[in-house]
Amino acid sequence: MSGRTAIVIGAGIVGLATARALQTAGHRPLLIDPEKPGSQTSYGNAGLIAGSAVVPEARPGLFRRLPRLLLDPDGPLAIRPRHLPNLLRYGYHVARAARPAEVERISQAMAALTLPAYDRWMDLLEDLPDARRLFRRDGCLYLYRSQEERAGAAAANALRRRRGMILDDVNQAELRQLAPGLALQSDHAVLSRDSGQVTSPWRLSQHLAAALTDAGAEFLPERAIAVEGRGSRLSAVVTETGRHPCDLVVLAAGARSRPLARKLGLSVPLDSERGYHLDLPLDPAGLRLPALVPSLGVAVTPLDDGIRVAGLVEFAGLEAPPAEAFFTRLERRAQLLFRISDFSRAKRWMGQRPSLPDGLPILGRAPRFENAWLAFGHGQMGLTQAAATGLLIRDLIEGRAPGIDMTPYAGERFS
Repeated sequence: MSGRTAIVIGAGIVGLATARALQTAGHRPLLIDPEKPGSQTSYGNAGLIAGSAVVPEARPGLFRRLPRLLLDPDGPLAIRPRHLPNLLRYGYHVARAARPAEVERISQAMAALTLPAYDRWMDLLEDLPDARRLFRRDGCLYLYRSQEERAGAAAANALRRRRGMILDDVNQAELRQLAPGLALQSDHAVLSRDSGQVTSPWRLSQHLAAALTDAGAEFLPERAIAVEGRGSRLSAVVTETGRHPCDLVVLAAGARSRPLARKLGLSVPLDSERGYHLDLPLDPAGLRLPALVPSLGVAVTPLDDGIRVAGLVEFAGLEAPPAEAFFTRLERRAQLLFRISDFSRAKRWMGQRPSLPDGLPILGRAPRFENAWLAFGHGQMGLTQAAATGLLIRDLIEGRAPGIDMTPYAGERFS
């Protein structure tokens, strides 16, 4: 394969999608990651293509609610005390993002990536029919367990409608048809018709990796630790075992992007928003489309081989082991949602979501080098936004107009 060598640091779903987009434009991708493609955070996501994800987590009243959330022993959020000092800068920018005017601006920027997300995936996978068959677009349920919960979500749903979402009320009889295996029945559900899902995030990554390799891309199982360059141009990426010349670089290393971003001229308050899941050996036909339960902090998704209960948020850093208490919290939620009590066959997982305080990724050119690009910090939206991200980065590298205002995603916003 001819073309310029494009090193993509990170072989998660964002790195894979970006490499594929560059490959279709004639570049020669070299992906550097010590782990197997798609085997880390991208493996364990909820499988949602979340077209309705246009509501920022940082909103007015967040800090007023925070003590109650943190003190709830069965709540959806936890911060390990020893990690608190690391969150000072992160928390400062969360407070700035939670201002009313910022919420509207950030919501518009979220919508620019999430509303077209499903279609961007179809564009990227145009010549990969097996990968496209993993996608479904049946919508996503929002399950509110009481009228009070639904009333509390009125402002968020109004914001979704302002972004153009179609939200339909779902009564209990309709819910029983859509989710016959769900024990939690409610008259207060809402259906977002703009959302979709992937029935196997792992297989999607493998299809992309295989397509990349078949077309000449290479994967290096190494950890990138430095970059080399002269003036405003990078010339190589340095790993723990060697030096790799390049024509351009894209940093897409997820939650581990911060050290290399600093070497590219950017200091960012990136943190790991750790998420957990349980894969339950239940008949996926019992849940005909994904569902979000906001008060429980989880998504439940029918996959090819069962049902995944995924979510919760823990701030504890990259190296801390998984918290047993969080798996217990997920089991309690699974009991409520599906009346399951035997978890001996459930599969457990924890992953590192790359989180930025305003919920927007960093996309665009690196400050110090004209041939280095940034594509990380997608938080819980990595799968949703990966194809849109890859195609945007490709257009920027090729000198094409991206079609959206890129200002909200600039890394310098945290300077």
